[in-house]
Amino acid sequence: MLDRWCAEVGRNPADIERSLAVAEARHLDLSYGDAMLEAGADQLTFGVGGPDLVIDHLEPWIAWRDQRNRDRN
Repeated sequence: MLDRWCAEVGRNPADIERSLAVAEARHLDLSYGDAMLEAGADQLTFGVGGPDLVIDHLEPWIAWRDQRNRDRN
């Protein structure tokens, strides 16, 4: 839909960063991130919170991100 609107107004869709919010990263396989990048997302953000904040489940996602960035260079 965004690409269609860009075409209508004459804007390059590659100039727009597409982000995706991930609420339950602890329950997702890392292949989800690959699928979202293939679908056009440029950035994934992860929601965390609660009174007993634990973010250990984000370590594999950070390693995934770092590997993707190394692969791009």
